Amino acid sequence: MITNNTVFILGAGASSSYGYPTGAELRRRICSEYATKLNNLLTGNIIIDDNNPFTEVHESIKLATAFRESDIKSIDRFLAINPEFSDIGKMAIAMLILDAEKTDIFRDNLEDNWYFYLYNKMIDTFTTGEAYKWFGVNKITFITFNYDRSLEYYLFSRLKSLYYKISDSEIIEQINKIPIYHVYGQVDDLPWQGGNKQYGSTYKYNDIHSIKDRIKVIFERTDTEIEYIRAAIGQAELIYFLGFGYDKINMKAIGLPESINAGSKVFGTAFEITEKEKRDIITYLTSTGIIQRPDVKLRDCNCVELLKEYL
Repeated sequence: MITNNTVFILGAGASSSYGYPTGAELRRRICSEYATKLNNLLTGNIIIDDNNPFTEVHESIKLATAFRESDIKSIDRFLAINPEFSDIGKMAIAMLILDAEKTDIFRDNLEDNWYFYLYNKMIDTFTTGEAYKWFGVNKITFITFNYDRSLEYYLFSRLKSLYYKISDSEIIEQINKIPIYHVYGQVDDLPWQGGNKQYGSTYKYNDIHSIKDRIKVIFERTDTEIEYIRAAIGQAELIYFLGFGYDKINMKAIGLPESINAGSKVFGTAFEITEKEKRDIITYLTSTGIIQRPDVKLRDCNCVELLKEYL
């Protein structure tokens, strides 16, 4: 079990090994594939709506052109700067995230499956049929910048499979004791959370249109949830950045570096990050003097390798 107050801060790289697009891949797909995918989704469907949904195909082409020619890396920042593309951009994100949901991918590569590694750390003392009641005692908080719901799906489905005789409600009670904050929203809740779409299920235009408002961009985040996030960071003894790009706008959004508590230890993946960039990130995280440079360790490795080394 995880007995120290531990916070995991997740970027796109934390979901990429499960088939979800990184920021760069999301950008490429929006620029090159989204308009065609939206058109194909609409073709043959009868949409009962006061608006003509096919105008959204034209909007998706305009979005792709402007986003591509802007040369900005992040769709989130592009939509923050250009809110007139907000709805069609959120539909693009929702569609491409739902496209990536595959229920069997978690077994494909256990060497790069940090969900598998962490989950087994969380249950490593479980030896009885009643031990599931201790799952929620793990002192973990997840703060994710990702829109996908793979983490929630994985934790619920695995604990439910392990304790298949236990009711869904009792498993849900334990999962809900592990906070998972989506800084910029998520595509949908899972059915056991009150959502409508099963993980990995097919979708229609109306699904995409209805869930787009669950996705937030930089200027739309809620201050109430940010307060909980900052409080969790402030109480953390161990902080792990997994697949994170260390964008200062995102770090500021969750109160970094000011929220870090004295005595905290910080560890992070730094895939394809240069030594100078590592030094700059460490300088930023230690700029308040709350923690010192030796308290921050960044490694060019995947998420599993980092956790095996430092968790």
